[in-house]
Amino acid sequence: ADVQAAPRAADAQAAPDLTILSWNILAQRWADKCFADGEYPLATAHDILWSNRCPRIVAELLASTADVILLQEVDAAAFNELLPKLTGYDGLHQKGNTHPCNATFWKPRLSLVWAQHRSRTLSTVLHDGQAKASVAIVNCHLEGCPSASLKRVQQLQSALEGVRHAGSLQAPHASLVLAGDFNSTAEGAVAAYLSFGSVPQGTREAWGLAGSTAVPDEACAVAAHAYQLQSVYGLDDPRAFSFAPSGRSGWHGLLDHVWYDGRHLRCVSRRQLVASEAHLDALLTMGMPSAASPSDHLPCGATLRWSGDAATA
Repeated sequence: ADVQAAPRAADAQAAPDLTILSWNILAQRWADKCFADGEYPLATAHDILWSNRCPRIVAELLASTADVILLQEVDAAAFNELLPKLTGYDGLHQKGNTHPCNATFWKPRLSLVWAQHRSRTLSTVLHDGQAKASVAIVNCHLEGCPSASLKRVQQLQSALEGVRHAGSLQAPHASLVLAGDFNSTAEGAVAAYLSFGSVPQGTREAWGLAGSTAVPDEACAVAAHAYQLQSVYGLDDPRAFSFAPSGRSGWHGLLDHVWYDGRHLRCVSRRQLVASEAHLDALLTMGMPSAASPSDHLPCGATLRWSGDAATA
C-alpha cells in the first residue's frame, strides 16, 4: 500500500513539502545497443526511438510537478534538449563523463549552494528559501553488474563522505536525500549499508540471472556513515518492481530507490510505481521500453516534509 499523506498542522508559516522524482530515462546509445543485442525481446523499433520516447518522458516529468528531478543515463545532447523543455526548472549535468550520466533539476524556490561530480553520483546542496533550510541531494547511478556489491557500497560511501565534508565546511545542510538507480534490490548490500551505517556480515546480493551471491568481506569493512537513513519503498511489497525489460518472462525487480535522513524530514507519501493493475499488466506483457513505458526503468519518488526545527539544524 502507498503511504498516505499526513494532515498538515494548522500553521500558516509551515514550510512547503519537498517533492522528489527520480528516473533512469535510458540513454539512447544504450537503448540502441540493448535492442540490437536482443536484451529488449518484446520491444519494437518504434519503442526505442528517442523521437518517440523523449516527448513521453518530458510529459511525465512535467506532470509530476516535483520540486527536484533526478535523472540517470542522460547524455549531453539529451540534457541540452531536456532543459528548455522542462520549463520552470534549473538544471545541472554531471561533469567529467563522456558516457551518459546523471542530471539534477530543481524549481526556482530552491537555489544551488554546492555540487560535487563523481563517477557514479552527482551530489548537490540546495537551499529551500521557503523552508529556510538546505538539503543535500545525492543523485545515484551505481555500478551495474549484479555481483559488484563492493563497488556500489564504495561509491555510496565516497558520495556520503563528500557531502558530510561539505556540510562541515562550505555547504551546511539540515538533511539528506539519496535517490536513483542503485542497481541493487531492497535486500542487498546498498540497502544494508544505508540502513545500518555499514554492511553486516552475511548480507547477500540477489538480482538478475546471477542468483543469490554472498557480499564480499571487503564490503563489510567499508567505512561507516553517520546519517539516519530511511527508505521510501522498503520491503513492504515483494511484488514491487521498477525494472522489467523482458516483462514477466524475465527477471524484474526494484532497482530504483529513494532514501532520506529522518532527523529533519519525514515521508508523507510516495509515488506509485505503477498507475493501476492495467498498467502493471501492460508492463509485464509488453516489457520495457514499450508503449507502457518510454524507459526500461520506472520513475520513483516521494513527498517529504520538513520538521519544524529544520531551519535551526
